[in-house]
Amino acid sequence: MRMLFVGLLFSFLSITAVAQMKSATEDLRGMMPGTGKIDYEKLVELFTDAIKQYPDKPSQYNNRAVARYKLQDFTGALTDLDKAIELSPNYPNAHYNSGLIKLKQKNYAGAIEDFKLVMDIVPKDTNAYYNSALAKYYTGKKEEALSDLDKALKLSPGFEWALCNSGVIKNEMDKSEEAIQLLTKAIGINAKDGDYYNNRGQAYQKAGNANKACDDFKKGAELGSAKAAERAASCK
Repeated sequence: MRMLFVGLLFSFLSITAVAQMKSATEDLRGMMPGTGKIDYEKLVELFTDAIKQYPDKPSQYNNRAVARYKLQDFTGALTDLDKAIELSPNYPNAHYNSGLIKLKQKNYAGAIEDFKLVMDIVPKDTNAYYNSALAKYYTGKKEEALSDLDKALKLSPGFEWALCNSGVIKNEMDKSEEAIQLLTKAIGINAKDGDYYNNRGQAYQKAGNANKACDDFKKGAELGSAKAAERAASCK
């Protein structure tokens, strides 16, 4: 009787369930101080002085863009990156940083274009494929997103966030068994991320395995996943 109840309850939950995608890597690229507290306003001033001395050097605009990004000045950052790209059209760091900012602004088409340019220039840039996949996913291009994630995983087989997001997308495409395999790999790399258990629990749920789904939701809740905790509460 309990199994029937859990199955019915999971049928209801599946309507509203939202898996936890891993976000953009946000590894902006430029010359920044490596340690200690960073005064980004001061850095903007320093890079502005450098630009006055070397107005044709694209790296200075890229560096100031990173500092401006840290100050939440996305418009100023994109203006600097546009200038860096104008001076050096094949400057991968500027295209990459531009893609990250556009992704944050939900300008997914612009982000996809920027990351495509990075991948053309640097074909083995794992994070460019990963972030491109996110932008494509958010525009509903799941097959293309999976293709980019596959390329990221070929370059970095242990990239757990790429495994996680691949699993989420596979589950949304009703390929729950493939999703379970991918999320199990992510858990094998990092068994302390509650999101992985929450996502695998949803895949088990879709596959019709209520017991394993509940086990994963409970484990995810123990590890601090709020989404897993919501589902674990229904497994009593």
